[in-house]
Amino acid sequence: MVKKTLRISEFAALSGISRDNLLFFDKIGLLPPAGTDRANGYRYYSYRQIDTASVINALREIGMPLKEIKAYLAARTPEKLETTFLGQRERLEAQIAGLKKIQDIIDVRLALARESRTADTARPVLVRQEKEALFFGPPLPASYNLAEGWDFLPDFYRACLKAGIPMGFPVGTLVSRKALARGEWHRPSRYFYRLPRGRYSANGTKPAGLYLIGYARTDYAFTGDLYKKLFSVMKKRELRPAGNAYEEFMLDEISVPDPAEYLLRISIRVEEK
Repeated sequence: MVKKTLRISEFAALSGISRDNLLFFDKIGLLPPAGTDRANGYRYYSYRQIDTASVINALREIGMPLKEIKAYLAARTPEKLETTFLGQRERLEAQIAGLKKIQDIIDVRLALARESRTADTARPVLVRQEKEALFFGPPLPASYNLAEGWDFLPDFYRACLKAGIPMGFPVGTLVSRKALARGEWHRPSRYFYRLPRGRYSANGTKPAGLYLIGYARTDYAFTGDLYKKLFSVMKKRELRPAGNAYEEFMLDEISVPDPAEYLLRISIRVEEK
């Protein structure tokens, strides 16, 4: 003989809704049992109610309030199903988009942390790199000195949010070729984000080419020693800047507590003299 009903413990196991929640759902009229034994008070559920429980679980998972779920189930029609589910689908798509942005930030941070393990702070290296997509903030004043603070960083963040780019990627600074020629590497001209390929709208690029790359353990304001080392290497190898410098902190306050242990990477596009 086929069993037609389930006891509350059996229904809880099949539906994924705890016994306590089933009792609560019965109390508020969201998911009452198919029947109750008057002699012992046992609740019994039908197999068909598993589908209803699945819908409740799905709607709760995406944040729909129990009151709204109850209202839908109390007067459900194909038309109301379409309206309700389309609304919840839009909410779910927004949540997925937000989670993907978080995943992008995690992936970038992981890649930098892994690269930091092999970074050689003693010897700059020459590397031929492909073009990369970047998002640049507004131009910084010509008189701006990074050592004096980060006064214009909020303008960069506002530009990112306006473009749909989440905050959380490591902030880089661009030092122009002209500033390098003057020895003014403490005067960046732009903040930038390095963007995951194809995920966001870039407004600039880091050109392909030959780059001299150096690493140093240092705080934000003390980049000068690494620049001196890079220019010393350029002199020995008869190289000169062919483009801008790109400063990026691979390890920062997200990964290490001591600012003196931050890991700076500077990439300067170079050419032979």
